[in-house]
Amino acid sequence: MVHWVFFWVSVGFFCYFTLNLLTYTRLNRVLRYAEKNRQEPVRGFSILIPARNEERNIEACVRAALKNEYPNFEVIVMDDGSTDTTYQILSSIKDARLKIHRSPERPSGWAGKNWACHQLSLKAEWPFFLFIDADTLLTPDALWRINQIFNLTKAEVVSGCPKQMPASFIDRILLPVMPFLPIATMPLFKIGNFRFVRSAIHGALVAYDKRFYIKFGGHQSIKDQWVDDAALNKIIPKFGGKTEMLDVTRIVSCKMYDKGKDTIEGVARSLYHSLYGKIWLVVFMMFVLFLVTLFPFLLLAFSQTLTQLFLSLSILSIYIGTRFVLDLKYGFPAYSAFLLPLTFLISVYVALRSVRGSLKKEFIWRGRPVDPGKS
Repeated sequence: MVHWVFFWVSVGFFCYFTLNLLTYTRLNRVLRYAEKNRQEPVRGFSILIPARNEERNIEACVRAALKNEYPNFEVIVMDDGSTDTTYQILSSIKDARLKIHRSPERPSGWAGKNWACHQLSLKAEWPFFLFIDADTLLTPDALWRINQIFNLTKAEVVSGCPKQMPASFIDRILLPVMPFLPIATMPLFKIGNFRFVRSAIHGALVAYDKRFYIKFGGHQSIKDQWVDDAALNKIIPKFGGKTEMLDVTRIVSCKMYDKGKDTIEGVARSLYHSLYGKIWLVVFMMFVLFLVTLFPFLLLAFSQTLTQLFLSLSILSIYIGTRFVLDLKYGFPAYSAFLLPLTFLISVYVALRSVRGSLKKEFIWRGRPVDPGKS
C-alpha cells in the first residue's frame, strides 16, 4: 500500500516538476539569439556589485561584466570596508565604464550587504539596476539577454539561479539542493498570481526596473535582514510588482566557495534566515528532502514482492532523473544525482548547525557578525 501511494505521489511530483521546468526555461530558445536579434527598446543598465574582502573574485567578476558587448551600461562596485586588497585590485582596472566607491560607515541596524546595495542604488545612473554578487561571472551577451527578458515579459523584477562552479566534493553533494528546491516546491507557473507565490528571486543576480525598486523602497526596506533575497521575496509582492524567475544559467555562473568546510558554514549561515527564521519551515524542508532523497531507497530496501520492487525502482528513477536533469543544467557532475541519501544526511547536519548558530548569533561573515545590530 505504501509503495502504491508513494508511486502516485511521485508521478504527481514529476508532472509538477515538469510544468515548473518548462515555465522556468520557456524563453531559452529566444534568449539564445538575443544578441543577434537585438530588439528595441535597448535599456540602460547599471551593473551593481557589493564587495567586501573579495580579492579572490573581484577582478574576474568586474572584467567579465565589462566584456558585455552592449551599448548602454556602467559597472559600479561598492567596496564595503574591505580589509584585504579588493580596493587596490579594482583601482588597477582601467575602463571608463567602471566606477569604484568606498562605502560610508555603516549605521547601526543595517546588514552589510543591504547597506552596500543601497549605496550602489544611489550612485547608479541608468534606469535599470542589475545587482550581482562579487563571485559571479556574466557572459558577454548577458545584458542583451536580460534586456530581451524585460522586452518579452514586461516584468519589474528578473532573477534566476546561476550556473555553479563546484570546487569540492561537498559542493557537488550539497549545493544541488539550492536550484532543486525552488523548482520542486514553488509553483513558478503561478508567480504572477501572488495568492500562490509571493515572489522568487536569487540574490546572486537580480535585475530591477529602477522605478519599481524606488517604489518598494529597495534595500532600505530590508535593511536589518541578513538574507536579502528571502527578505525581498516578502516585500516585493506588497507593491504589486511582476517578478520573473527564469533560467539564467546561460547568463551567469558562480563559484560560491573554495572548500567543503566553507560550503557547509556558508549554507548554514543563510538557511535559517532564508526560511524566515521559522524552525517549523526548516523541519518541513528537511521532511521534503527526506521524501525525495532517502525514503525511495528505504522503500527499495523493504520491497518484498516484484510489484513493490518495480514501484520502488520507478520512484527512484523519477527522483534521480529530475535531479540528473538539474545537475547537468547547473554545472554539477552527473554522479551527484545518485548520492541522494548523502545529500539528505549532510543537509540535516547543515540545518541543525544553521538553527543553533543563528539562535546563538555565532555566525561571522567577512569579519562581521551576522546580527546587524552588532557593529
